[in-house]
Amino acid sequence: MIKISKDPEKVPRWLKCTKTMIPDFVAEDPKKMPVWEISGAEFSQAEVHTANGISLRFPRITRIRDDKDWKTATSLTELQNLYKISKETSNLNIFSNISPTKNTISDNDSSQSSPEKRKKIKVKIVNQI
Repeated sequence: MIKISKDPEKVPRWLKCTKTMIPDFVAEDPKKMPVWEISGAEFSQAEVHTANGISLRFPRITRIRDDKDWKTATSLTELQNLYKISKETSNLNIFSNISPTKNTISDNDSSQSSPEKRKKIKVKIVNQI
């Protein structure tokens, strides 16, 4: 890795990025870098991102993929397909107990109107040798 400190003059030729997305560090030779599996909350799209505008919200490295190299890592075409599939199939309704037309809690909801206070429990830890 090379520290470029978001300096546009130090961006290597192989890296295509906008001025707002210049990283602090870059790979000296990306073909020699490990492939990382990345997980995140969802895909988003904004023109500032260079991978066809696709980005991953709240990305986390899940694991190093020793079975892959730069040639077998996810391509832009595959990323575009993953983005498309995620937008077609994601139907997350966080408020599943709220009626979409009335904005009220459904009759099936057995929870109380106010949150229940949690009881504090004292736990005693005993060292066993």
